[in-house]
Amino acid sequence: MNGNRKTILWIVGGVAIMALAVLAWQGALAGTAQPSSETPPPSWAQDEINRLEAQVDQASDPQAQQSLEGKLDILREQEAARVTAFAVEPEKPADPCQLRPPETQPDAPVETGIIPGKPVLMPGTSLEVQNLWIGMVHEQWVGVYATLDIDTSGQAVIVVRYDNSDGGGEYPAPENTGPLLIVAEDNQRLTLESADGQQFFFDVPGETFVASLDEVVPAVEPAPTYTPTPDPCAP
Repeated sequence: MNGNRKTILWIVGGVAIMALAVLAWQGALAGTAQPSSETPPPSWAQDEINRLEAQVDQASDPQAQQSLEGKLDILREQEAARVTAFAVEPEKPADPCQLRPPETQPDAPVETGIIPGKPVLMPGTSLEVQNLWIGMVHEQWVGVYATLDIDTSGQAVIVVRYDNSDGGGEYPAPENTGPLLIVAEDNQRLTLESADGQQFFFDVPGETFVASLDEVVPAVEPAPTYTPTPDPCAP
C-alpha cells in the first residue's frame, strides 16, 4: 500500500479510523512489546485537559460544567491511549517488509458523500469534528470536515483536506452559530445547518462560503500533487 492510499484511508475513515487505529496498534503490541524507560513528552491534549479542568472548577452553570466534562472525557481517552502507546516499545523485525500482508485482496472502494460520526477532536488541534463529506474535486479525493473550535465561543470552522496535495485550508463560518452539520450536497456545494435551523452554503472547489446554492464563484487553483513514494518492499 503506497503513501497515496494511506492518505485516502485517513479521509475515508474520518474520525472513526483515528480511534480504531490506536486500539488496533495497542492490541498488536500486546504480545511483543517491552516496557519503555522514557517519559512521554508533553502533549497538547494534556495542556488542554489542565485548562478545561480549571474551567470546570470555576464554572457555576451546570450546563457549562456538563459540556466541559464531555470535552474532558474525549481528551482523557486520547491522552490515556497516547501514554499507553508510549509505555511500550515494539520489537523490530529483522526485515521490516516481512510484516507486510500479502496483497491478495483488491483495495476497498472509497466511501463517498456525507459521513456521520461521533464528535471527536482532530489530532493536534482544538477542532471538534461534527461530520464530513468525501468526494472527488480537481481529480483528487478531498475530505471536507464540519468542525467546532472548542477554544472559541461556538465558532464553526470548515476544514478542507486533499488526498494528494497541500491544497485546502480552514474556513470559519461567517457567523458564530455553534456547531454546524453538513446536511446536503449539490454539485460539490454543501448545505450546512445549525442546531436552530439556520443554513449556510460552502462551495468546495472555490473553498469559500457563498450566499446561496446558485451563486457563481471561481474554483481555487489546484495545488501541485505529490510525487508517489517508492515502495521499499517492491520486488
